[in-house]
Amino acid sequence: MEKKFKSLMQILLEDQEHERIKNELTQYANSIGYTKKVKFNNGMEPDVLYLNVDGDSLFMGEAKDSANETPSNSKTAERIYGYIKTFRDCLTAGLIKRGFIAISTNDIAVANDWKTWLNAACKKIGFTDPDFTIKTISANTYLIYW
Repeated sequence: MEKKFKSLMQILLEDQEHERIKNELTQYANSIGYTKKVKFNNGMEPDVLYLNVDGDSLFMGEAKDSANETPSNSKTAERIYGYIKTFRDCLTAGLIKRGFIAISTNDIAVANDWKTWLNAACKKIGFTDPDFTIKTISANTYLIYW
């Protein structure tokens, strides 16, 4: 019983941390002019998906708690790869002209792992010379974006 209680507490704490990171990522997107919440037509739902006021630039972001969502988690990586492909498809179809692909996490070492993974994933699907950057947006939150 004690083990089940610890597992439940761990899940609750992880959910709280994910929500904290997601809220900071949303605030960042809004602060740089991405304020119109949207959804992809294919049903995929990244944590943060906003258009700018002109409707021609998309901010797509994912909040990742380093305790369980890293590039080495194949389910997480596969899901994000799908989001990136959908972002690319929006560009190719002319639905948007530009935008940001971003991940936010709570560990700088994991942020560096995401940076490497994102550069490789974007290159694999045909983006030319992706160059993700890491920015500290709070004491415990790191933004990886391009």
